[in-house]
Amino acid sequence: MVISPPPHFCRFARAVVDRGVDIFHGHSAHVFQGVERYKQGLIFYDTGDFLDDYVIDPVLRNDWSFVFLVEVGDRGLHKLRLIPVHLSYAQVNLAKGAEFNTICDRMQSLCAAFNTNLRQTSEGLEVKL
Repeated sequence: MVISPPPHFCRFARAVVDRGVDIFHGHSAHVFQGVERYKQGLIFYDTGDFLDDYVIDPVLRNDWSFVFLVEVGDRGLHKLRLIPVHLSYAQVNLAKGAEFNTICDRMQSLCAAFNTNLRQTSEGLEVKL
């Protein structure tokens, strides 16, 4: 239940990409963390939960997440799209209104720490890779 990965985890994820992995998918923090475009790879430090039956932490907001969509082309990774969602007990719904914006703002802030600049769209966030 932390919103940023520890330094040793960042080093590990980058080492995996250095050895040829295209996408590294971290999990288990129960909240989403930033995404990093590292060399030719993509690191999801944590994607948060997708189905939830936990008590909601009002600060960490383990009831917020994304649908993570990676588009791949002939030359490898092409685009990452992030669609914000709100998790209710055993349900996933698209985030709307102020919640949509707040979820996007948090992810943009977390990604800025990794120099990953996301552009907000009508459906969420995206970055061309």
